[in-house]
Amino acid sequence: MRRRIALAAVAMLLTAPSLHAQEQIVDAFVAAFNAADVDGLVKLHAPDAVRLPPNQPPVRGHEALRDHFREQLTKYAFVELAAQQSGQYVAEAFAVSWGTYKLSVIPERGADELVETGHWMSISSQQEESDAWLIERTIWNSDKPPPGG
Repeated sequence: MRRRIALAAVAMLLTAPSLHAQEQIVDAFVAAFNAADVDGLVKLHAPDAVRLPPNQPPVRGHEALRDHFREQLTKYAFVELAAQQSGQYVAEAFAVSWGTYKLSVIPERGADELVETGHWMSISSQQEESDAWLIERTIWNSDKPPPGG
């Protein structure tokens, strides 16, 4: 019994930095998004990362991500993101995280603020060469019904 408790404690200690890393990725993503830091957002992603935006084709790789974020962040007069991680699963060198988001935008100066809420899921991996955790895949969906739905 003591051995099981000790092994469980060791396992918790070994995964604790990975669990904390996942929370840091979410915090860093939100901070970079709200600062309109396109390069900071891209650096959080693996070189072959894929984002799966709702009702759009996949966005693959750093160059496409750079264009994607630049468009998102310059399209509106005001953009602000809040995200909450509500769960995660870490297994060795990969992790799955999920949660909720709230995106506030003002389409153009003088327009009313639009607010969207929804859910997201992200897969990240620990890079062998640096031990850094980077986002590999992200998908999200709005709580609103799909267009035309």
